[in-house]
Amino acid sequence: MGSQVVKALIEQRAKHKTNPDGITPEVSKPILQEAFKKVSQNPTLVEQKLVRSATNVGASSPSRPVQQILLLTNNLFSSPIEQKNAETAEDTDGTIEQKVFITSNTNSKIVEQRDARRAIINGGPIEQTAQASNDIDIQQFDFISLIFPPCGSIRNPVDTNILIRLTDFGFTFDLDTLVFKVDGIEVQNSPGFSTTTLVNGVQLDYNPPVNFDYSAEVNIFIQIQDTASTPNTFVFRCAWFTVSDTIDPVIQNFNLCDQTDVEPDAPVEFDLIDFQTGINSDSIKINVEGITVCSGITITDVPTTSGLGVHVRWDHPDAPFRYDSNVSVAIEAQDNAVEPNTLLFLCRFRVRQSVAPEFINFDPAPCDTFVDNTTGLKFEVYGVEDGIDISTLEVRVDSQNRKVFARPRIRRIS
Repeated sequence: MGSQVVKALIEQRAKHKTNPDGITPEVSKPILQEAFKKVSQNPTLVEQKLVRSATNVGASSPSRPVQQILLLTNNLFSSPIEQKNAETAEDTDGTIEQKVFITSNTNSKIVEQRDARRAIINGGPIEQTAQASNDIDIQQFDFISLIFPPCGSIRNPVDTNILIRLTDFGFTFDLDTLVFKVDGIEVQNSPGFSTTTLVNGVQLDYNPPVNFDYSAEVNIFIQIQDTASTPNTFVFRCAWFTVSDTIDPVIQNFNLCDQTDVEPDAPVEFDLIDFQTGINSDSIKINVEGITVCSGITITDVPTTSGLGVHVRWDHPDAPFRYDSNVSVAIEAQDNAVEPNTLLFLCRFRVRQSVAPEFINFDPAPCDTFVDNTTGLKFEVYGVEDGIDISTLEVRVDSQNRKVFARPRIRRIS
């Protein structure tokens, strides 16, 4: 609703309380002074007639009583009402001059009001001035013609821009007086804030440089004045809420998933990305072949085109994968949402086969001649990468299994 002109009555209150003795109510009552109107253009005389008694006798004769008839009274007998002879102060009738009273619109008079509640005769006077009437402008404005997001709305995107349109009522806005706060921070001078002049108003746009938090309450405060001779100040407050984070983190760039011929000591590396609230690094867990990894993990931040990411690496030189085995890896992580979202990722890869054992130092040497028939057979066998499984060793001489004696030996190659 726009501005309206209404008539308002100015109430006149006494300068002194009419009940100084503390009688409820405590405040003084207003005294209404009505304007006296002229009887005629010129003052006139009002003739005073002699009022006689009920009987046509002289003034010295007593008045006769007027009989009062019983009219549904509780008394058994009616009482007489004595009528006194009313006469003028002189024998002849006099005249009473009627004066023209001046109205309060021209010149108000002071009327002395005595306090009837006081025990003393000389009560305190109360000054009464003329009742005044005037036209008063009462400005009632609804400045907001559009606001986005709406006040009290929920599940607004965290990258929401703020748009507000203000409508003036006859006086343009003074933009130099504008105060625009978002979560208590003034932004009217920031690069992301702009104003557009409209017909009978102005539009305010704000593009925050950083997205709002998820599950957050966003508070808006606006204060501005118009260009009236006595400026009207407009103050507006609003709050709305952003959407909650309900999206799980994701894994990118896992180096071993579905790979074959993986080296036994190959590190496990991957990126954890969350596009909303970021990764909770303390929640990251790596499980290899059903066993939780407790050491050798390093976590570093990584730049991403969107979201928040960390790079995870697990080195295990003292615990290599088994040759020619399928390895399963499970990754678990949570984001930083108010109610965390959990990622569970599974991956498998195959470790390459090891190099075949190496046989050396045969005695007698292969293809040797003139060997005594009582000569025994000696040789050395080494597992170059994975050691020797002695239970699989078979020695056949003339197509028959022979019993052998094995002694451990370590071969160092510089």
